[in-house]
Amino acid sequence: MLHTLPRKLSRVLCRPVRVEIGRFFPSSKTCSICGHVVDELTLDIREWDCPKCETRHDRDGNAALNIRNEGIRILSMDGGNPVLADGGCVRPPTRKGKGQRSMKSEAHTVPDRVGAG
Repeated sequence: MLHTLPRKLSRVLCRPVRVEIGRFFPSSKTCSICGHVVDELTLDIREWDCPKCETRHDRDGNAALNIRNEGIRILSMDGGNPVLADGGCVRPPTRKGKGQRSMKSEAHTVPDRVGAG
């Protein structure tokens, strides 16, 4: 996942993406539901209950959600390119004033007339 996520995000955002999350970010100790951070969580504890919202967490699954959410938070602060709902990029207009549109959405085209001219 470490190598595929930046590649997929680069396609969606139309620019190279690398998100670095701090080494000491408490991904395992933070409740992915309410944001409460537990003081002590030793490595031998694989499941834990949040004392604030009482949600039961799998340590690794909870950490994965928190890392994803932190990456999204960092990217949203970065001022990245706008993205269409279908994942295509919104590109600035070209010199001729015509903007480029996403080719991922269904295209409505009129077929060329054969022999017209």
